[in-house]
Amino acid sequence: MDEKPRVTFHLGKGSKGSDKVYGPKHNPRTFDLSLTPHIDPNLTHLNMHYQCCEGQPGEDQERIFYEKTFARALEKRNLKQLENRHPDRLRDMDWYRTARNTGPASGIFQCGYYDKDTDSVVGHPKEVCVEVWDEFVKWHNVTFPQVVFINYDWHFDEPECQDHLQHREVFIAYDEDGDPYSCQEDCLRQMGIEIPGIRPGEDPLPDKASFLEGKEGDELKAAKKEWDKLKKDWDQHHNRKQVYTEICRAKLQELFIERGYDIETTPRAKSEQGLSHAQYKQKKDFERAVRLEKEELGNVQMERCIEEDLLRDVRESVSAANAENERLKAENARLRAQMEKDRENLARERETVLSLKNALFQLLNKVKEILREIAKDRAKVNASLINARQKASLDEVLVAAYERGSRAVKEAETTIKAMDDREEDEWER
Repeated sequence: MDEKPRVTFHLGKGSKGSDKVYGPKHNPRTFDLSLTPHIDPNLTHLNMHYQCCEGQPGEDQERIFYEKTFARALEKRNLKQLENRHPDRLRDMDWYRTARNTGPASGIFQCGYYDKDTDSVVGHPKEVCVEVWDEFVKWHNVTFPQVVFINYDWHFDEPECQDHLQHREVFIAYDEDGDPYSCQEDCLRQMGIEIPGIRPGEDPLPDKASFLEGKEGDELKAAKKEWDKLKKDWDQHHNRKQVYTEICRAKLQELFIERGYDIETTPRAKSEQGLSHAQYKQKKDFERAVRLEKEELGNVQMERCIEEDLLRDVRESVSAANAENERLKAENARLRAQMEKDRENLARERETVLSLKNALFQLLNKVKEILREIAKDRAKVNASLINARQKASLDEVLVAAYERGSRAVKEAETTIKAMDDREEDEWER
């Protein structure tokens, strides 16, 4: 591949279809580097980190910045939701700093590329790139004071990549009370950046009414779908963020050229091999080639970051699941041992209960025998007594003894039945 180095300055909020911004762990390397084989941990100490406020690199630092800057904005938002009777829409600062509309944008800057044909990096020395970036930041702070770099990191620990910088920036707008809030569109509008008009070589966006005029039925549905696609494509290439990144990219190119370095400033043309379309298609191909040239390297780097995060999350989840499985195995073994011990104790208790029950049965039988003897001898004793008062007194004593003995028999039978029921319940458990 025989190409001059190109300047890449690309911004992105989050993955397509997601309502969250990219996470902050990748830039300061606050994760397990063994999960990312393309990063050499032995070179990570060469990386350079900057952050605009105190806090541990990553989420902690960004949380502190958002609390200091946007606490009032979040309070106003929640008050408005309460006034509109939507308490279910109240949010906290973690939501505010990670939501796609209010969270920081992630960006990448580099000058050069990795040539797979020669297995080498094509680009300028890292000292030059660092010098260019430092001067660019000074210019940026004056030119775009409402766009704040909250942190950025130079990555020199990826041998198969050109040395590059990845940054996180916040677009700050101000409301009618002068309170700051996070909004990319309002921020750029307040700094005077306008939506671009028709560029050379572009076709204007057709008027919707004229585009749909005279069409009916399925033809009208197809025309609406086509116009929506044209409108989406137009909006993608005609917005304030695109103008902002073009200005930044041009300034970076200027700084390299001022230092005498030869860089490519012409957008890479898309290959036309196998194409034989009309002029309209050729113009659209040219527009897409311009966009792809600006986004290609940045998108590759962003997708790699996303893949790293997903792979890391999967491996961490598997590791946690294995650890939990081992814990459950140990707990299961402990419970089995305890269950066996409980069975042995229950068997000993059962033997004791059986002995007591047998003794109680024997005692009960003796009591019954005594009661039978009392009933049998009662008449004989009464016949031998002459005094009526003695008969009545003795009879009263015998009846009382008989009743007490009967109650004792009933209590003994109830106790034995309760012991039998308890024994049956314990063995069922």
